[in-house]
Amino acid sequence: MARLQRSSWTDAVTQHVVCIDGEYTVDNNADALVVEITGDCREVTIAAHGATVLLPAVDEVKITGDGSIVIVASAREIAIDADADANLVGWEQGTPEVRDAGTLNATTPIS
Repeated sequence: MARLQRSSWTDAVTQHVVCIDGEYTVDNNADALVVEITGDCREVTIAAHGATVLLPAVDEVKITGDGSIVIVASAREIAIDADADANLVGWEQGTPEVRDAGTLNATTPIS
């Protein structure tokens, strides 16, 4: 659970992004980086591999990359693609609908 504590990552953020148009993709340029997204985001796609991504409250999180840590304030839906493996995803509030078609992924509320 220590890896899913937002406060553990805030000092390590290497890329700050403000979501402006409601959608954002964390692409392969963020492989192995710590990314913090702020602003009004409805949908975030995480295609990076080995990234740590800190998210605000969003409607949908879609994960297509491998080996990432994703911390979201809250979400309506978390979808993990069939090709997305070994991701760790936690949410701080609410109860999102989780669809996990990948392998070795872990999803959990953070309390």
